[in-house]
Amino acid sequence: AEIARKRAHVFPSREAAREKWRARGTFGDWDPRALELYLRYAFAELPDGRIDLKCPGEVEATVYETGGGFDPWREIASLRVPGLLLHAGRGNCPLPFIEKFCAESDTLECRSLDAGHLLPMVAPDLLRNLPTSGLAAVVIASAIGLFEIADLRRIFRIQRWEFWLSILCLVG
Repeated sequence: AEIARKRAHVFPSREAAREKWRARGTFGDWDPRALELYLRYAFAELPDGRIDLKCPGEVEATVYETGGGFDPWREIASLRVPGLLLHAGRGNCPLPFIEKFCAESDTLECRSLDAGHLLPMVAPDLLRNLPTSGLAAVVIASAIGLFEIADLRRIFRIQRWEFWLSILCLVG
């Protein structure tokens, strides 16, 4: 969360952001197409020509701090339809845990891929043949973890402007 708060959010141009992010860090491994889409849609133009991230660091930090209430393993275990669980081979979750989890399920298949947890941005071609419904499930499961109703109520009660800013960032 602190990294999100400290991250630069205003850049002189998209080219400046591209050069900074392409060289290192999280964005250094991204497929160039994904980085270009991020640069195009994640920033707003400022009147002076600079660009600003649409989602302020404080909002992103709040997502990290409050997202722990979502237990994806419980949700995945409740699936009653066939599913494919993709393991990020360069991620933080050990493959034996994923394999054991899938072995205990009648409906899950497990595949380990040579990528980190940002798989759609790092290796989009690996997902090219994944059914649209599978991709939708990934997006839905990720999005559910972003919403903590109790925290949204608290933000609404304490800082209404921050609540509405969060909603605007979500909508884009």
